Amino acid sequence: DFSLIRQEELSRLGLLDTDKVISDTDHLYERHLLHRVFLTFRSEHSRWVIGKQLIDWGRMRGYSPLDIFNPPSPTDIEPEERIGFDALTVEYFTGPTNSFQFIYGPGRDTQETSFGVKYTQKIGTYDWSLVAAKKEKDKTIGIGFDGYIKGAGFRGEFSYTKNGPERYPRAALGLDYNFPHETYAFFEYF
Repeated sequence: DFSLIRQEELSRLGLLDTDKVISDTDHLYERHLLHRVFLTFRSEHSRWVIGKQLIDWGRMRGYSPLDIFNPPSPTDIEPEERIGFDALTVEYFTGPTNSFQFIYGPGRDTQETSFGVKYTQKIGTYDWSLVAAKKEKDKTIGIGFDGYIKGAGFRGEFSYTKNGPERYPRAALGLDYNFPHETYAFFEYF
């Protein structure tokens, strides 16, 4: 088990390396890691967050093409428990149902630096979002929506990513429903 834990290098996931091994013997392995620290400021029309944070732009319940900054690994047992992303996030609320969000994630050099912008707008009974982002070498644009068809939740996402000469689209559609007697079902196609 210790060799598996030693393989996980978490220092590459943050600008500030707080991953320190305290003791490493055959019978004892101790490691210190500061999981997530952030500072939030809120005003009437904006929200500012600096530090390691969960930036979840996706609408899907499973795998999400718009989860650009810290997507869960398909092998994660608890995908909602993600490490986070070091960034400055500024969200400006331009109305009761729309907002702009700006993200700057400093890197060790210009290639590792990340940034993004997301515009969210409610149209009818659906929430729509347009995104454009650069995370390390990936440049992504996308669109997402979520709303309802009668009593069922309906959501979808599309993204187009460029990484050097490689280009690839990704799309997902999902439907979920709460049945009587505490039964919940969802279907997603990626």
